[in-house]
Order: sequence, then C-alpha cells, then structure tokens
Amino acid sequence: MATHTFKTQYGEEYRIYPSVEAQRYFHCNFGCSRKMYNLRVAQITDEQTAYFAYKDEHDGSPIGFNYHWITEKEAKQEYEYMRDVDSLALVNASKNFDKAFKGYTKGKNGKPKFKSKNNFPRTFKTNNQTMPSGDTISVYQSRDSKTGYLLHLPKLGKHGGDVPIVVNRNVNGRILNVTIKYTASGKWFASICYEETITVEDDTDELVERLLAMADDELVMALFAGDLGLKTFMTGNDGTFLDDPYLDDYKKLQEKLHKAQRKLGKKCVRLKKENKALCDAKNYQKQRQKVARIQEKIKNKRHDFLHKLSRELVNNHDVLIFEDLCIRGMLKNHFLARGISDAGWGTFLTYCQYKCEWAGKEFVKIDRFFPSTQLCSVCFEKVGPKGLSGLGVRSWVCPECGAEFDRDLNAAWNILFEGLRVLGGSDARWLVVLSRVRSWYVASVMGCCADGTSVKSLGVSVNGEESAVGTEVGMYTGKQPSVSNGGNVVAGCGLGEPAVSKKKNCMISYASVEV
Repeated sequence: MATHTFKTQYGEEYRIYPSVEAQRYFHCNFGCSRKMYNLRVAQITDEQTAYFAYKDEHDGSPIGFNYHWITEKEAKQEYEYMRDVDSLALVNASKNFDKAFKGYTKGKNGKPKFKSKNNFPRTFKTNNQTMPSGDTISVYQSRDSKTGYLLHLPKLGKHGGDVPIVVNRNVNGRILNVTIKYTASGKWFASICYEETITVEDDTDELVERLLAMADDELVMALFAGDLGLKTFMTGNDGTFLDDPYLDDYKKLQEKLHKAQRKLGKKCVRLKKENKALCDAKNYQKQRQKVARIQEKIKNKRHDFLHKLSRELVNNHDVLIFEDLCIRGMLKNHFLARGISDAGWGTFLTYCQYKCEWAGKEFVKIDRFFPSTQLCSVCFEKVGPKGLSGLGVRSWVCPECGAEFDRDLNAAWNILFEGLRVLGGSDARWLVVLSRVRSWYVASVMGCCADGTSVKSLGVSVNGEESAVGTEVGMYTGKQPSVSNGGNVVAGCGLGEPAVSKKKNCMISYASVEV
C-alpha cells in the first residue's frame, strides 16, 4: 500500500497545576506582555499609520519619514522589572501587535486597542529553543509516580520548579511553542504547539480504486454527505438525523447562566454606585467565576459532541461532503443568529477536515450557492422551496416526477452528487463513482415505485408505508424520514437528461455515463 508523508502543526491543550510561586511568575509574564503590546499601541498616530501603509504598498519608505516601534531592549531599559520575565514572551507580544497593525493598515480589522488587566483569558507565549543542554521547553515523566508528568519552561526553575501537567495521550511531535493561559474560571492551561510528520497509508489513487472495487451497497455506505441545520444538527444522505445529545443539558445550563448573570449584573451596579473597584470586590469576583464555570461547561459539552461526531464519521466513511456555509452572513439574521452560533457548524467542519487529512480520507466543500434544497434529487428540476418563505417547508412534492421528499434528506443527496462531480473535475474516475451512486439511488427509488415495497436503506416508502428500520452512526441514533411518490412513477436518470414518465407503475430506464 502506497504511503505519503507531510508535516503539520497542531495544538494540544493540557491542564496544569502551578505552585503559588509559579503562578506569581506567570502573572508577571502576563503583565509584561500586556505592557509591551500597549507601549506599541500608544505609539500609533495618523502619520505613522499612513507611513506604514505606504511602506507595505510600495515596498519602501517615503522620503523624509522614519518611524520605528519601541523594541524589547528599549522597553527593558525603561522598565527594569521586564528583565525578570521570559524575553520571548515580549517578542511574541510585539509580533501579535505587528500582525494586528498590519491588518489595520490593509483594512482587514479595526485599530489595535489597549489591553486591560481585567480581561480574560490572560496569556503569554514562549518559544522552544534547542540548546547544547537540550530543549528549553519539554514535557517529561516525573520520578515521583504521584506527580505524573512535568512541564519545563525557561526561568521556571527559579520560581518554584517545573509545573505538574495532565497528559492524556502521548505525542511524537516536536514542541514549537507553549502558550500559558489563565481562564476566567480560575483554571490554568498550557497550549502546546507541535510539529509532527504524519504518514498516511492510503492516497487518493488507491482510495478511488478501492471504492470502485466495492459493491454498490458498500460504495454508497462509504460515502457521506450531510446537510447542516437548526431543527436537527445534521441530516445524512443515509437517512440519519443527528441531534446533539446535550440539548437538554444546554437548556438547564442556560437557565443557570441567566440567573448567575443577573446576580453578577446587580453586584456590578451596586459597586459602581458605591464607587468601588470591581477587581477589589471579593463577592463580585466569586460570582464572576461562577458565571465563567457555567459558560466553560457549555463549551466543553459542545466540543465533546463535535469531536466525537467528526471522529465517528471519519472512521466509518471514506469521503465526507458538506456545503461551504457563509456563517458570517447567516448571523445577520437576528432571529436565527443565536441558534447558528450555538450549533458550531464552522468548528465541526474544521474538525472533519483535519481528521480526514490525517486519515487519508477525502473531504469536500461544495459551493455555498449550490441550490441543494431547491433541486429534486431524482429529476434535478429546480422546483423546491425557495427564499425565506420556504424555510418552514419541511417536506415537499416534486411537480415534475411526483416524488415527495423530506427537505433535509433531499438536500443531503444533492450535496453528495455535487461533491462527487467536483471531485470528478480533477480525476475522471470519480465520475464513474458518481454514475454508480446515482444509478443505485434511482434504481432504489424506482424499485420502491414498481412493487410498492419500502427500501430500508433510503428510508423510502410508498403510499405512506414507512420503512421500519433506522440507521445509526456510533452513539447517535437517527430517525427515518418518509419519502413517498403518491402512486406516481418516479423518474430515473444518470448524468444525462432525465427520462420522465407520468404513467403509474411503469418501469423507466435511466441513462448512465461510462468514463
């Protein structure tokens, strides 16, 4: 079996338990990194902004102008306490500012603002350097069995020694950098960036050949297309409706969150009337941490669902196909913005994409303007629900072929056909896969129409007789939608023109494409 290797960078977040002295050192790094960033923000003027914009555009400085940002060395000379922290933390703070300011001059983001010491999470970043004595950052197993693993960082030996870290799995990559994070809930984390060479045992050529060697039923099960939605998180082309199992937990946590936030708001109003600082009010800080813990619990549950679902799909299928959704544009609809934000579609697609790359599977995003809901998956006529008025239509009947579809299931099949067509643009063998899948789908629907029996694999029924067997993907059980033809014959077609008949109980031949 052919293999290919590639280098990739990824991050792993671990819980750490620093000592009191180490916490004091970390807070010093937070403050000095913030100070370095704010020193450069304070230098921003209109003339300086115009200068750097001209310099980036013309690859040279205008005559008579010479600006420069304050350097780490100059900051240490002016503020002696900055000499006690990690120098690379200051360098990374400067790089963060350079990135933000460059985006500002190009119009990609707003003007960089001052950072406040009251904002969370508090972070600083340091890089790994290879010295004759070894790497400056490392994770190693302690001799003490109770301690487990320890995280070694520069200058940490003078401030309480190495920090205990919870490692849940072994990583073979080389450490590039570490970001220490202190969250609003009072927890400490170390986000470690690794560089690792990934070896994939299956390449695209062998994947296509393996799919073509499968029987039609196995081929269809190896492919998966999903239509993401709000009523159900995702509808698969195999008739599986996937919902977040933590929906009830979210509702309970949201109620707790609203109560905790109301208490926090009342404390804030009272303290402002008394002219007291929020950072000095212990009861306010306790309530703030309660709110942060509830928000953190909601986030962890959502990411747990998205990771498990994406892993299950990648393990059980060879090709994953989804729509390239414009989530930022969807958020402008204020009636659906909260539900779209809570669904986590973008995060889910990101998880699926990188897991497919590491496993040697195919991940496809079709064009966001493809009318997956409006097309009939049988005859390809654009007669489905359209616009905002069509959002409430959950099932519809095609006036051309007489087939009745569940809205999301029909969209999932159209997404599958379009994704295979996109793959066929670079390799004609994918068109053969598309032809076989399309023929299997139409033949299954036609068989249901001819003898009046249900097709379990599609979740198809005739005259209201639903399929009795559902499908499952891992721990998530799906519901089978009902697709009936109302007694009319459904059209069959391959990649060519559809052959449509209006007669009842009439077998119709369908075209296929050979490549």
